[in-house]
Amino acid sequence: MLFLPLIIPYLSWSWPSVFKYLACWMGTQVLWLSQAYRVEFLGEPIFFRLWICSVIYVLGHSWVLAGIVDSYRVQRI
Repeated sequence: MLFLPLIIPYLSWSWPSVFKYLACWMGTQVLWLSQAYRVEFLGEPIFFRLWICSVIYVLGHSWVLAGIVDSYRVQRI
């Protein structure tokens, strides 16, 4: 995500794809952070649920990264 601003001009995405990937990225962030908050600040013993959310988080972010790599088009000089 660090270099995303640099490669945006080289991505061949449509607006529905942008919203789809952004919703997945934000959704997995919110899901994982909500469970981490419950463990860290509320002290609830929900470690298995946090692990499941962590797996969903990794899968979602991997899907977004694969979409970025797949839509990257290098311009030849």
